Amino acid sequence: MRERLASYDSCTLCMACYNTCPEGAVYLSNDGTGYEKIEIDESKCVGCEKCVNVCARREGVERHTAELCYAAQAESREALMKSASGGAFQMLAEAVLEKGGVCYGCFGEIGENGYYAKHIRIGSEAELYKILNSKYIPSIINECYASALSDLKDGRLVLFSGTPCQILGLKAFLGKDYDGLVTADIICHGVTAAPLFNSYLETLEKREGIKVTEYLFRDKSVSWGTNFRYSYEKNGKSYTKHCPREESSYMAHYLRGNIFRESCYSCSLSSVERVSDFTFGDYWEIESEHPEFVTRCKPKISLRRGVSCILVNTEKGKRYAELLSGKMILREVTLESISSHNGNLRAPSAKGSQRDGVLKLYESEGYGAVDRQYYESVGNKMSLYKLKNALKSYLPDRVRILCYNNKLLGRIVFR
Repeated sequence: MRERLASYDSCTLCMACYNTCPEGAVYLSNDGTGYEKIEIDESKCVGCEKCVNVCARREGVERHTAELCYAAQAESREALMKSASGGAFQMLAEAVLEKGGVCYGCFGEIGENGYYAKHIRIGSEAELYKILNSKYIPSIINECYASALSDLKDGRLVLFSGTPCQILGLKAFLGKDYDGLVTADIICHGVTAAPLFNSYLETLEKREGIKVTEYLFRDKSVSWGTNFRYSYEKNGKSYTKHCPREESSYMAHYLRGNIFRESCYSCSLSSVERVSDFTFGDYWEIESEHPEFVTRCKPKISLRRGVSCILVNTEKGKRYAELLSGKMILREVTLESISSHNGNLRAPSAKGSQRDGVLKLYESEGYGAVDRQYYESVGNKMSLYKLKNALKSYLPDRVRILCYNNKLLGRIVFR
């Protein structure tokens, strides 16, 4: 039966087959390098082919091109600090919860067996923080599609968020549209594997002599961008460290496309044609596209606090977008102004030139060897990375825009 599902190289781990199987025959395992994969327990399989049918149904899910696009920022400063960019998903989730609905999204934390990410159901605003910010490993859906279907049948309003392939899996599983279902996907670069990330954490702990207790993939405590932070314990005391992306071999290899799942490099969903009601991401390069939003329009948008882009892809999306107007600064923009600075709205992430070498080294010598090789390649440039990060983080908005739009200064500070 497994050979009739998506091949390993094309499987997105959407887990529609897992949620469909009535016998519990579908399960997760790992390949030789730790990447998660779908397997079938033939001793439990009864040959009903529900998994095969739901996998095939993904191809027929309707897609839409955005009818409205916005640059957006939550008005609440406190809310912005909890989100990776401008808080768009958080504000939509709040609106759904205020209507008595429920939200599904990715929760990640460090547990007894390392860092893990999974989808969970949220029923109150007090729990919403759990599914905010980015996690660059697969979020395991488990039974959340089935749970969402139960909520929909009970007449609940449901907001389901995830990667585009997870929304595709949800819709294939449901088999029809529900008026009470609102879907939101992200502009996704790709996902890696939990074992790979945990090997990185173990290497970090060994190198620094620490115990990592929390990891945040996108840190805005200083400024908006792709910085990260982690909390740790050492000698009985607790600390927090804020870092530029280049200080982590894992983050660097992620952003270079060296450690994604194989299916990410051929993703058909890396397009302006979306499967969700909403698409959320970062409004990168607002400095050049719309500096007036930062300097002249009132209320002003703050660069340091993060700016979201919102693609409203359906008529249903338009109805729910109205709920954001009282919670966010919304500035209408063109789809092109967003897609020109978000490559994954145009094409899948390119396979990094070092991918084969990184994975081969990881498989043969462990992540410590990958980490050492990265730091050897960076050398003295790390000091430069930290300096540029400090400049980007602390420049006032007007000065940042001037620097960004000056060819020489832009190359020195931002490129």
